[in-house]
This record gives sequence, C-alpha cells and structure tokens, in this order.
Amino acid sequence: MPDPVKTRSYRSPQRREHAATTRLAVLAAARDLFQDRGYAATTVADVARRAGVSVDTVYTSVGRKPELVLAVIDTVLGGGDQPVPAEQRDYVQAIRAEPTAPGKIEVYAAAVARLVPRTAPLQEALRKAGDTDAACAQTWRRLVNRRAANMLLFASDLRSTGDLRADLTDQEVADIVRYHHERLDGSGYPSGIHGESIPELSRILAVADSYHAMTSDRPYHSARSSFEALKELRLIAGHTLDKQYVEVLARVLRDKDLAYRDGSSTDFRGEYELGRINLRLRGQALADVSGLAEVKEDPAAG
Repeated sequence: MPDPVKTRSYRSPQRREHAATTRLAVLAAARDLFQDRGYAATTVADVARRAGVSVDTVYTSVGRKPELVLAVIDTVLGGGDQPVPAEQRDYVQAIRAEPTAPGKIEVYAAAVARLVPRTAPLQEALRKAGDTDAACAQTWRRLVNRRAANMLLFASDLRSTGDLRADLTDQEVADIVRYHHERLDGSGYPSGIHGESIPELSRILAVADSYHAMTSDRPYHSARSSFEALKELRLIAGHTLDKQYVEVLARVLRDKDLAYRDGSSTDFRGEYELGRINLRLRGQALADVSGLAEVKEDPAAG
C-alpha cells in the first residue's frame, strides 16, 4: 500500500504580506466610504471597488458589512490603519499611566471628544440596522458588551487611585461614565436608552458636560458665554437633558458667581445683565431667566 501523499501548506512571507496589504486597503476603503456616505448608503460592492478587489476578497480579508463597520470603529479608536485591542490603544495606556482619578478622567474625556464624532454615527447606524438585520444586531450586541466590560476596567482603574467615593460600586461608576451621553428622548448613545432608564448620576453629568462643551473652545465652535450656554440648555431641558439638573446648574452659577469654564471664574451676573440688555436692544422677548435675577424687573421699565 503506497504511503499517503503529504501535502504542504503554502504560506510564504510574500503571501502573508500581500494578504495584510489587501486587508489594509479594504479597511481604508470602508472607513472612507462609511464616513463620506454613511453606513446605509455604502455596500460591500462599493468597498470592493474602492479597494480594487473582489467582493469575495472583502469577505475573506475582513468579513461582511457588520464586521466591516466594527473593524472601522476599532481602527478609528486605535488611531492607526487597522484595528487595535483596547489595552494597546495609546489613550488607554495614557489613562493607566495617570496617578490620580482626575488625571485619568481628563485623558479619557479628551479621547472621547476627539474620537466620538467619528465613531458615534457608525455605532448609531449599526444599532438601527440591527432592528431589521440579525447580523447587525449580533455585532451591535458584541460592541455594547465589549464597551460595558471596558467601562468596568476603567472604573477599577479609577478605584485604584483611592479618589473614588466609597459608596459607589465599580458598576455604578462604570454606568455613570457609560451612559452620560444618553438623552431623555432616546437620541443619545451608545445604547439609545431614555428617560428614567438613564442613571441619575449620568443625567447630572450630561448637564455638566454639555455646559462645559458649550463654554469651551472646540474645533467646531468657539466658547460661548455662560448666559448663552444657559439659554441653550434651558431650550433643550426636558427634551434631551433633565430639566431639574439644568436648574440646579443655574442656581450654582447664580449663587457662586462662577461659570466653571475650564476651571476659571467669570462674572456670571455681568454676563446675565449684558445678555438681558442685548435681548432688549434686538427687540426680542426677555428669555425665561428671571430666576437668576435678585430683583424682579419692573414691567414699566424700558
């Protein structure tokens, strides 16, 4: 009986290098198309054409459309040209290197401000696609579970500094951070939860975070005054932000004469008076901020 023929797998360095190059091309094409056209308007065939490969090659090198968007999200979070595990990302390592909880939170917040505008639309598209597509729903669930696990690790890292309140569990801390971008009407992220299902401390943090964002210089807008920020917060209070905590913020600003803008104090009452005068000069109705004034207006005045 002849000996069985031994087959040799063909795995040359050149072939591995070609496969890696193809995968990078597919990921780059998917990233550009998802960001330019959006998830729903991009097909796997579009990605294949942009990358200069066949549809089957896209499936082989990365996967189907849900796997493509997850890989693109991980690529953006990793800050490179391919997905990077969470523990190897630069901002995660920078967080762990910080010795204090405020320092860790500052690094985390800076990373969120930089990365979320690029990843949130993709995450939201994947979540919505999951309503009608089982594969998208499964990928979305993987993303949610992974984020929950990462938030617990972050909470544990904060706990290690000794700076956290003892009456908060790691799970509560993780939930506060995880859900503070959720909105009362369900329009937030990452999970689209709404109303009382959003943890109370997350709703408080959402108000503080929104105020800080409005009164800070950002790439997409210049810092607004405390008066203008409070006006806008009151417009959305009860719809996306918790109204009672918007009013708590208003009382803090009034009572302490502080804007808490990047850690500096400002003349909040002066801004209020200036804004009130400007509203009158423009012939507009006075905004509903009478609670901030110590003396009620005389209806017969000017």
